[in-house]
Amino acid sequence: MEIDVVTITGPKVVELRRCRAAPCGDGEALVAIKAVGVCATDVELFDGTMGYYHSGLSRFPLVPGHEWAGEVLELGPRVPEHLRVGQRVVGEHCTGCEPIEEEISARCRICCRPGGLLRCPRRKETGFFGREGAFQTVLRFPARQLHVLPPETPWDLAVLAEPLATACKAVRLADLAKVDNSRVVVVGDGAVGLLLLQLLLTSSAQRLRVALLGAQAARLQRAQALGAELAWDVAVPGVQTALTEEGELPSLVFEAAGTPSAVKLAVSVCAPGGTVVLLGLSGNLPVELCTDKVVLRQLTLRGSLSSEPEDWLRVREILSLGCLTSVVTHVFEGLQAYETAIEHVRRPEASYPHRAPLDSMFRFALLAALFALSRADSQEFLGAAAKIDVSEGQAKPEVQVTSEVTDASAAAARVSVSEAKEIDLNAVENPYLATGATAECLALIFMIVACVICYLECCK
Repeated sequence: MEIDVVTITGPKVVELRRCRAAPCGDGEALVAIKAVGVCATDVELFDGTMGYYHSGLSRFPLVPGHEWAGEVLELGPRVPEHLRVGQRVVGEHCTGCEPIEEEISARCRICCRPGGLLRCPRRKETGFFGREGAFQTVLRFPARQLHVLPPETPWDLAVLAEPLATACKAVRLADLAKVDNSRVVVVGDGAVGLLLLQLLLTSSAQRLRVALLGAQAARLQRAQALGAELAWDVAVPGVQTALTEEGELPSLVFEAAGTPSAVKLAVSVCAPGGTVVLLGLSGNLPVELCTDKVVLRQLTLRGSLSSEPEDWLRVREILSLGCLTSVVTHVFEGLQAYETAIEHVRRPEASYPHRAPLDSMFRFALLAALFALSRADSQEFLGAAAKIDVSEGQAKPEVQVTSEVTDASAAAARVSVSEAKEIDLNAVENPYLATGATAECLALIFMIVACVICYLECCK
């Protein structure tokens, strides 16, 4: 059986290849992929900036796709008895080093510890390292890590299983029972942020009031529709005042945006003695954070990476109950749309503040260059019109410049000739020519600035 596979061969270089599908091995299943999600982490994988590249875990070539859903196409020997061909399934993201359930003694000491799966040096993460991702028509996957969904589960919900599992783990680690004032903040309006919002509103015995901070108007409106008490645009000042109630800030903050500025914002809006859970990946960008603000306010910073088997049990429960609202924004058909989807995620309606300045500068430089060019063209035209066409010392009659120019320097350049006479062109000052040359220089400078800014944006 031949399959199509998306392969990243280098930073920002991708190929759509056709190859033979690997046979279904012992304890494995072949899954026909029906939907694959694309998020900011996929952009980092495509660009080659994700932290796993820097640590040496991820390498090119790489088949991406860590958010997926599909149907069981074929089952190998020694698979769980509840699995059947044709079932709608999702799969856990991370696999430890143990081979199969029966050989529990083969598990390493790290995998046996609580939360040790993601610390195992021999683990595999789908679409990152150790196992190919789902950007292919058929995926070979460990059968014991598949979770069966009801057949009526729509694909736009099923494909959210992986980010939902990530959100479930972050909520589990945060321990909602310890929230002091029933108020929680989510920084980030992407898929994980909106899924966190829904989980927080339904996962606690006490009724939590959740504020979501983001940068995109459409997603902030979606957050309000999903039940956020406050949906705040991070570009608008005064967020701390808006979040302060009876002199206190919320005691629990989730950072799900994956940008340096979002981390700083999350720390700044957390109450003394509170907890900040970090689950966004920034593409290996450094964060300038004053640790005095953490120490003096006795904050707890907690990292939450991916998900673990117990989180997937919760995911299966949530998706089976049908109580989740999809946060998928766009749908693209076919594997050939991979790069289109990547660029759509890279350039959303708005971005977090640390990316905004370059974008604004580029627009300003480009507009300034176009304006300067238009000035140069108009001044060159006026200058040419102010010249008197002379052939062998004779001026042509009936030459009149009537351009409506109001400034004094331009008025001085008007020449009106009502009858033929000789004019020494060298004696006629033409400020239009000088002004046009200056405008051309300015246009060139602004265009260079725009090109530099564009290059810096592409290098991100």
